[in-house]
Formats: sequence, C-alpha cells, structure tokens
Amino acid sequence: MSTSFAPLNPKMVILTPAAAAASGPPEKHRVWYEPLHGSRGLILWDPKSEFVRPDGTISPRGREVEPYFKEIRGGIGALLINSDRQSDPIAIHYSPPSLRVEWMLEQKPNGEAWVKRSASSDEDGPMRWLA
Repeated sequence: MSTSFAPLNPKMVILTPAAAAASGPPEKHRVWYEPLHGSRGLILWDPKSEFVRPDGTISPRGREVEPYFKEIRGGIGALLINSDRQSDPIAIHYSPPSLRVEWMLEQKPNGEAWVKRSASSDEDGPMRWLA
C-alpha cells in the first residue's frame, strides 16, 4: 500500500494518511500495519475538526485514536519507525499448481478419502494461513 515506492529509493520516508472518516478496529489495524511494512509516520487529515476541535480540545474521535497513536510514538512503534529496514534477496513464490500438488501430497496418506473432499473443505491446508 504505502510502501510501493520504497524499493525505488530506500531512503524515502513513507507517511500514512489517517482520516477521521475511518474508525474502529479496522482503522487501528491499518494504522499499525503501515509501520510494520515501512511507514514512518502519520499525516492527520482533519478538515472537519474531528480529531481536534477548533478551540484545541480533543474530540471524541481524537480520544478514540489517542491510545494507539501514543503506542506508535513510543515503545515498539518508535523502535519500528526508527529502525533501518533490512532487505533480503530471498523470495518464496507459491503458484496455484504448486499449492494443489502440495495439498494432494498431504492427502495421499488418507488413501481414496481425499477424492471425496472438496477444495473448500481444506480447513487445515496451506491456503488457510495465506488469507
């Protein structure tokens, strides 16, 4: 998402926009996801004063985000933001055919029973942890 241009310039500082329109657990997840993938800070877009009121007081939306904004500025968040990202030349690519072959090899000990199962019933297969 926000780190798409980082490989072009490793010294580029990536910032993530945070808007008042997004809220709740999905927004908290997104805001934490970005530093884990190279973002170094947030830009608060608040044209309707939903984080901070015009008089400078914190609004209800500001109070909602305050705990995880503080987490990102201190502790593990600060450590991530101030760390140098390490690149590794190793990549693993799984193609759909290789996943199917892996699934068939895993099912081989089950004998003919694997033929009766559908791909959607593969609750413990490799595709489950990719989601």
